[in-house]
This record gives sequence, C-alpha cells and structure tokens, in this order.
Amino acid sequence: MKLLLAFMMMGSMLSADSKFSLGSDTLKPELTKAEEYQGFGRNGENRSPELHWSNAPKGTKSFAVTVFDPDAPTDHGWWHWILVNIPASVTHLPQNASAAKALPEGAVETKND
Repeated sequence: MKLLLAFMMMGSMLSADSKFSLGSDTLKPELTKAEEYQGFGRNGENRSPELHWSNAPKGTKSFAVTVFDPDAPTDHGWWHWILVNIPASVTHLPQNASAAKALPEGAVETKND
C-alpha cells in the first residue's frame, strides 16, 4: 500500500524559485506498515499525520491537504483524508487533528471514500 500526500495551495501558484517547505515528524518510510494510520477495514487507529510547513508564497489564501492511496483494494484507490480551507496563517496540523478536534477554525473536512 502506498499513500500519496498532496498539499495544495488554493489561490496561489508556486513559482520555480519558491522555498515552500512541507515536513512531518510522524511520516516515516515505514508509514505503510504503521497501524496507527490504517483504516478502511483494518485494525489501525486511523490517525492523520502531523504536518508542518513554511514559506508559503505571498498571496496564499488557504491550503488543502489530501491523502490518497492508489493501491487500496478498490478499482479506483481510496481518498483517506481531504481537508480544505485551511487558513493561510496556519503552519501546522498536529497528529490525529480531526479526531482530536484540533482542526484550525474555518478548515473543512470533506467526505472521503
């Protein structure tokens, strides 16, 4: 199982010389084996990873985070997490943010698969 984590800036495009940085203290190479992140009929804790970022381009209005699993046992992959409308002033999401009621004010989780 591979997980793809996409981090998009809404209302702004990254330029070639941008120094935007996205990191995580919880995402590791063995992520696909970590039961704390598994859901979809597994026995895991279904947690979202900790994420932090910096140097968003000037004019960024909001952020969105998506976690997509192209190798899920479906014919179309699986969207594990979709979070939109993260205010531009936010630079961190704690691990397990949605379950811990720690989402930034104004952020919206959409329905996943």
